[in-house]
Amino acid sequence: MVEFKYLEIILDQNLLFDRHIEHVIDKSTTKLGLLYKTRWLFNMDTAKMLYSALVTPYFDMGNTVYTVASQFQLNRFQVIQNAAARLILLAEPRTPIYELHARHEWDTLATRATKCMVKIVYGCLRNEECNLYDKLCPVQQLYCYP
Repeated sequence: MVEFKYLEIILDQNLLFDRHIEHVIDKSTTKLGLLYKTRWLFNMDTAKMLYSALVTPYFDMGNTVYTVASQFQLNRFQVIQNAAARLILLAEPRTPIYELHARHEWDTLATRATKCMVKIVYGCLRNEECNLYDKLCPVQQLYCYP
């Protein structure tokens, strides 16, 4: 299979993004593992900030291309975010995930991708001149690089 990397997104000949998603999952779980090993050193706000700086950019970089990814692959991303929510809050495994997201004021990754896509479409409909790289990253994010 032919694949190449463009703007940090691994493209294959079928545009399935499976290899890219595997890459993102590997990178984000590595960073989340680092946070897991050092979580006892930080308070909740610092742990949340570290997650936002170290893990979230991997999900946000190119999140608009995930619209063609399988639901199975997208669920794998969500599992990582859910694990991070439990880790940051030091929550019990039985705590409902919607409660954890509400405490963090986090959207699901699918919602974040949809909001990003809506911003892009809205900008295009208004004929706004825009940098594609900036449009692939959410406006509210501080870090837009892997």
